Amino acid sequence: MKHWLYFVALSFIWGSSFFFQKLALQEVGPVQTVAFRFLSAFALLQIVMRWQGLTLPREPRTWLTFLGLCFVYSIVPVFLASWATTRIDTGLGSILGATGPLFQILLTALVFRNERINGEKVLGTLIGFTGMIVIIGADALFNTRSNDLLGQLAVIGSSACNAISAILSHKMLKRFAPAVQSSMIMLWAGSIMAVATPVFETPRIPTLPSTWFGLIALGLFASCIANLLWFNIVKAWGPTRAGMISYAIPIVGISIGFLLGERMTWQLAVGSLLVLLGIAVVNGVLRIGKSAKMAN
Repeated sequence: MKHWLYFVALSFIWGSSFFFQKLALQEVGPVQTVAFRFLSAFALLQIVMRWQGLTLPREPRTWLTFLGLCFVYSIVPVFLASWATTRIDTGLGSILGATGPLFQILLTALVFRNERINGEKVLGTLIGFTGMIVIIGADALFNTRSNDLLGQLAVIGSSACNAISAILSHKMLKRFAPAVQSSMIMLWAGSIMAVATPVFETPRIPTLPSTWFGLIALGLFASCIANLLWFNIVKAWGPTRAGMISYAIPIVGISIGFLLGERMTWQLAVGSLLVLLGIAVVNGVLRIGKSAKMAN
């Protein structure tokens, strides 16, 4: 039950992070925003580590390993996804971006083999992916304006990176606590983005309280707390079950929009139900076929 609460909380945090990003970007460029977000998250995670009696690893080889994970976990997928938005439509990008759980199923079964894959996980992932297509609209797949091959490959590559990082993180969590792994990734990613900030944009000191609120919220909620929740879920559930968060996040956005008075269409309603159904099947909440008979 605890990890289900983590899953719901993480869905709300990542699903609402776009709002905080808009506040932060009022005065600060995107590279500086990411640098501040990651470095502030690292500082907050040091408090968590001290409270848990943990320390950062000292072996140079371990630091290099986390550097590689940092690129796969954050820098490369974020760059690919951002670059792809300039070449393909948002609808198609959203659908291709939702292929992350499919990659996790494939890579886990064929390459890493660190988690048992059964028919229910495959079926649940496909149901969730179908729900995403219903929500976004199947016509996005056939929009001729979106047929930029490089842009599509960039989004698919970003999804594959997310899948690989989840699997690698799961393996590394056997040696490092979630707070340690989160801290190392935030430190590397924040340092790299801090060095890149003056190269790509002019650093600025925000003057608006709302900008500071957005920056602090990104560091505290979207990076510090979110990463602790994410790595705890990955450690407990494995990458395939945890990866279904990719399908839950849009449901949060839809729910918030509905509460704010936005119209609920049949596509949103049916697609959301399919996504929730897929999550339930993957996580064993809803059992089908032989599993259901064995449970009775």
